[in-house]
Amino acid sequence: MRHRHPSRTGYARASATLTAVVLLFATCTLAVSADGNMFYVAPGGSGTLCTPGQPCALDTAIGQAQGGDTLIMAGGTYTATGPSVASISQSITLLGGWDGGASVPCQLAPQAIETLIDGEGARRGLSAEGPIDLTLDGLTIANGTHPERGAGLHTTDVNVTMVGVTLLDNEIPTDVADYAYGGGALIEGGAATLTDCVMRGNIVHSLRQPHGGGVAISNTVAATVTGCLFDDNYGWQAGGLFVTGRGRDSTPLRIEGNRFVGNRGGYNAALIAVDVDAVIRSNWFEGNRASNRNGAALVSDASLVMDGNTFLGNESNWMSASRLSDVQPMTVTNNVWVENASRMHDRRASGPLQIDDCEGILAHNTLARNPGRYGIQLDEGAAVILTNNIVVSHTMGISVASGCSATLAGTLWGAGPWANGSDIGGEGTITLDAGNFQATPGFVNHGAGDYHLAHGSAAIDAGVASDVTTDIDGDARPYGAGHDIGADEVASAPPTAIVRVPLVLRSAN
Repeated sequence: MRHRHPSRTGYARASATLTAVVLLFATCTLAVSADGNMFYVAPGGSGTLCTPGQPCALDTAIGQAQGGDTLIMAGGTYTATGPSVASISQSITLLGGWDGGASVPCQLAPQAIETLIDGEGARRGLSAEGPIDLTLDGLTIANGTHPERGAGLHTTDVNVTMVGVTLLDNEIPTDVADYAYGGGALIEGGAATLTDCVMRGNIVHSLRQPHGGGVAISNTVAATVTGCLFDDNYGWQAGGLFVTGRGRDSTPLRIEGNRFVGNRGGYNAALIAVDVDAVIRSNWFEGNRASNRNGAALVSDASLVMDGNTFLGNESNWMSASRLSDVQPMTVTNNVWVENASRMHDRRASGPLQIDDCEGILAHNTLARNPGRYGIQLDEGAAVILTNNIVVSHTMGISVASGCSATLAGTLWGAGPWANGSDIGGEGTITLDAGNFQATPGFVNHGAGDYHLAHGSAAIDAGVASDVTTDIDGDARPYGAGHDIGADEVASAPPTAIVRVPLVLRSAN
């Protein structure tokens, strides 16, 4: 296995830094299309010229802008007295981080110069109504509030593109509405694209079911969320991100390369995706905590490709990390569930992965050291083929309920301190094909959270034939004589021992 730095590893414990793709300094002419006009805005701006030398107020620029225009926003704090700091009804771009200088081309530094839309705890940050296209780039939307929908940002029938946007400390207050959506943002209809955004400290409350503490995306035609951080948000239904589409055949959803860290919820702590055609890939879920059902992620009424995700140290009373329900077709590969805890110890406690009423494949996954009743639980008619998985150190490795079926090949069950209390159980149909065996898994350093395979692991080259061609780190499979079991493929030969002969012996010969 080649050396991996902790910040690059797929599932070593690490505190990776979210890196924005926006250049620290850029010129407005590089960032803005020449097709539309540019309006220059500053806090306290006055007049109607909206030029670099005489910038105008935000609402003045919005009133003058037409479809395709861009607002260049100087750093500083933007407030208002109405229900929203700003309301938008035309296709425009809001671009933050301008240094406020009068020179042309103007200088943008969105990472260094904060452009803050501040609801002051009294109003929503931004609202937009379509059908329009809206791009937000390099802005911070903070301290927004609304009784039920989108405290920081609310859009209706808008194709929304957000790049390098921070949603910070926006809140839908306690017990105002029966249902509430989107503490940080609610995007209804249209399409949503979020790239390199940060959602932190946003909260949604309501009397019944508050959805999406960080972001709620509802009834969209397509949604893409990449490279974002969801940190310390709260909502009963998905503290981090809630997405509901228009059906598994009509709403593509891509969630890739994001971090969900320390989000809290009741029914679910980090992510819910419903009625979508989902690709969930290379995300990191750590330290999310639900008081009720799912510690990290729920995918329901969907088709799903779930690949290369890490679930580490999430908690819930019932399912500590993930639940897949009515997901067909389903392909779950190269994922890691480690150290997730189900806190209840009665029949309701499950484990890190529960699969209900699903049909599909689980291949090359690693499940280890998850306190709870099961490693994998199949229920409600699930029919799953499990190939080349590591399932170690659980009370029961896999439970197959009555009416469910599991076909297992190439499973590494634990041995010694890594043994499951029992490997398989339940009243369902269990078919054991080739290559299932008990052994010590041989991880690099599980005490430090590194669940890569060490050289000499019993999982190396021990798998059965597989269609999976890469591992969690993107290394090619197979390397060597056969497929490795679990999420990692050891991608190098063992180091060669070097025998050093003492100089005195070499001289004697």
